[in-house]
Amino acid sequence: MTSTRPNAGYRITTLTEPPGPTLRAALEEILLEYYGVIIQKLGEAGFVSDYTPEQLKSSFWTNLHSYLCPTGRLFLAWDASERLVGCSTLHQIRPDACEVKRLYVRPEVAGKGLGRAITEAWIAAADEIGVSKLLLNVIKTNRAPLRIFESLDFKTIARYPECADPIEVDPYFVYLEYEAT
Repeated sequence: MTSTRPNAGYRITTLTEPPGPTLRAALEEILLEYYGVIIQKLGEAGFVSDYTPEQLKSSFWTNLHSYLCPTGRLFLAWDASERLVGCSTLHQIRPDACEVKRLYVRPEVAGKGLGRAITEAWIAAADEIGVSKLLLNVIKTNRAPLRIFESLDFKTIARYPECADPIEVDPYFVYLEYEAT
């Protein structure tokens, strides 16, 4: 596990191997929260989902290997009391690009710069992996992350072919690309 401190009271780590039981339980808890929020936000935008947070969480574990080094990263954000308060994943989808997913910061720490710090960690990880592009999608009405991405020069693009989300959610998403200069 590697670690950085983006701001006082928080640190961001990346896993280098599958988590043990305690960390896995903490990660499952935050992933259930994340997927619940995504289903809620999609519903607010007009999409009716048959998915449950539990179903979506299980797909995460199936793909865990792709979020670990050398071609991926699983970012975990911790508060001063060592509580898991944020997460995100990054994985290489082609020689020049990584896809980023699951950016989530718990509501009690929102607005403290942690989402931006995780996004900046993506950019640094892309450089470490040796790719020049980051690709992602975000729900159109999810303004907080969109502001972060816009401030860091992510550009709107068409849906990228490797996007893992089902095509039926396409109208509810904005697709973005960050290209290292």
